[in-house]
Amino acid sequence: MIKIEKPDISVKKLFHDCIYNLKRENEKLLISHSIEELENIYKKYDEYAIENDLHKFDMRIDTETENIVGKLYKNKLVNPKEKARLYYDKIINYQKSKKASSPIKFNDEFRICPMCHTSEVDNLDHYLPKAKYPVLSLNPINLIPICSKCNRNKIDYIPNSKYDNLIHLYFDDLENLNWLNIEITNIDTLSFTYYVDKLAFEDPILYKRTKRTFEVFGIGKTYEILATTEMEDQIVNLIHFAQCSSKNEFQEYLLSFIKNHTSKNIWKVALYKELSENDEFYVLLNNTKYF
Repeated sequence: MIKIEKPDISVKKLFHDCIYNLKRENEKLLISHSIEELENIYKKYDEYAIENDLHKFDMRIDTETENIVGKLYKNKLVNPKEKARLYYDKIINYQKSKKASSPIKFNDEFRICPMCHTSEVDNLDHYLPKAKYPVLSLNPINLIPICSKCNRNKIDYIPNSKYDNLIHLYFDDLENLNWLNIEITNIDTLSFTYYVDKLAFEDPILYKRTKRTFEVFGIGKTYEILATTEMEDQIVNLIHFAQCSSKNEFQEYLLSFIKNHTSKNIWKVALYKELSENDEFYVLLNNTKYF
């Protein structure tokens, strides 16, 4: 879960670019006359998000206008042939928070999912789902760039309290918290469970929100699959090194896999850190015969 910069998009210009070529004049006029009201609703959304109160958000507009806004998302913002698609692409090509930015410029043809950090961004998720909040369908800061898998897992999640509000990647910053942890749940079959470490948090609400987000997006399951695949690829090398070295040397070897990682909350960092500290794992490898 990586904090990213809010998209710098003019709501007024976005709506004008969505409606300029609408064939139904009545719909164009209705949206045109509602833009100021929509801007105010979107500004209120920002205020609610800052206070972690989006579970209370209930601002609406008339049903006819809401339905048109919902259609504009599908027919204009998402449609690659439309002018408004530029805004969709701008949100997809998110910028990391300034604090997390790299001093080196990298190829920006794709972005990693800031939610799970394992797949390419190819979707925009409505933080508050458009099925219940059609008025927010075109709110740039309600549109979060994520991968298809994360989007499928979340579906139309609706929060009920401060504790249920999922981490909002435009507002919540977990960078300084070492919140991701892993446990070897079965040493014999080498099974792993990733979890959100409660001890990393001073704020109990932020802990519960992070844990809820981790569960809703199925991030733990993704990491467990990746960890198991990593071990399947490395196990012969690890057995050989464990049986040919001291425990301290083996620990250093394991930590060498992650020594150049600068991010704390990466599945591989948590995996090799746990393996290096787990005595049972070292004993298991030393007692394993292989051909």
